Amino acid sequence: MRKKMMIAVSLLVAMMMFSGCMDVRLSFSLKEDGSGGMNAFMAVNQSIMGDEETSEMESNFFDETGINDANAQIENTPLEYYKDDMLFVGEEFNIQFSDPLIAFSDMAETDELHWTYQGDDVYRFEIPLSQLYEDVASEGMGDVSAMFKAMGGQLIYSFETDYEVIDHNADYIEDDTNYVWDLTEEVFSLNPGRESGFLEIRMEIEASENELRNELEESLDMDRAHRDFHGEILASLGYLKGTDDGLELERNLTRAEGAIMYSRLLGLEEEVQVFASENPNYESGFTDVPEWAEDTLNYLHHLDLVNGISETLYGSNAPMTEAQYTTLVLRALGYSDRDGDFVWSASTQKALDIDLYADDLRDYAYTKGSGQDEMFTRRMMSYISYNALFFENTQTQELLFEARTEE
Repeated sequence: MRKKMMIAVSLLVAMMMFSGCMDVRLSFSLKEDGSGGMNAFMAVNQSIMGDEETSEMESNFFDETGINDANAQIENTPLEYYKDDMLFVGEEFNIQFSDPLIAFSDMAETDELHWTYQGDDVYRFEIPLSQLYEDVASEGMGDVSAMFKAMGGQLIYSFETDYEVIDHNADYIEDDTNYVWDLTEEVFSLNPGRESGFLEIRMEIEASENELRNELEESLDMDRAHRDFHGEILASLGYLKGTDDGLELERNLTRAEGAIMYSRLLGLEEEVQVFASENPNYESGFTDVPEWAEDTLNYLHHLDLVNGISETLYGSNAPMTEAQYTTLVLRALGYSDRDGDFVWSASTQKALDIDLYADDLRDYAYTKGSGQDEMFTRRMMSYISYNALFFENTQTQELLFEARTEE
């Protein structure tokens, strides 16, 4: 959904440019009651362009945007109306997100809309306009503003919110809550007056129910809605290590990396070092373990906490599945698949059944794309791991994070 969704903006603007007589309105909403979404309204002047141009607009809009309808309610309504005695025909697309804050954060992973955390509970919504100006100029459309308006054309963005607005550069405000940028003339200007339209709002985001977790998140003041939050906070706490290429959250988690994270969740780093120094010749029997993971795999093997894919292979570079990693996490939380607490192949469902992710701002559903066979990434591993740190161990009633900090 993230990267494909905002193709919608490009589609709308492109259609406006090439038809020359479009009524285009793109609006967003985010309310204190938890509702929010986006609305795309686009119609062509059929009186001028004729039936053929209109029929081409009956588009596969949502197929193009790639919106995952599992996390949104989507409606498509045909349009037919008159403006200044000219007939306009088109479509209106309305999307209501199940979790607007998370949806806005994800859909802003593009160059066409920005949704960024400014700190102190303030978010900034921004519409970069420079590329739009360049596209219009490159098409030689700088002198058609008057004609465009005369044919009923317009280009309008808006953002409706009842949150506290800190700052904005909207052209006008409707009903005290709807901030509007009318780009109908500005988009054709050779010297546009602004590089972006923006709105800054302060949101009081629901705090974690876990006091320890809440104190930590407040002290770090990170964007809890961002899809990279879990990886970044784990890195700041020393659980997740990156490479020369950064945290690589988009990449597949390997089985060796999963074992390393498992040992860190259990707080075994010092024990690993001691075991390695006291047992320098220990052999797990696995011949495919990289040097950087050898000490950890040896110790986990010694404790009978991991299994290989054969007697001689651990499968270090093989991708780890969500079920495999969740199995390790559940074991770290005191659940035993050997004793029948869960079945490893159904570990992902077990995690949901025990509400492992219930205290996270990002619902588990928003960790999934629309693909059925998507890979298990370091980002998803981070989501599972961070939530596990603040989940009570069923045997000791301790938190993994609490146990680690007490050592």
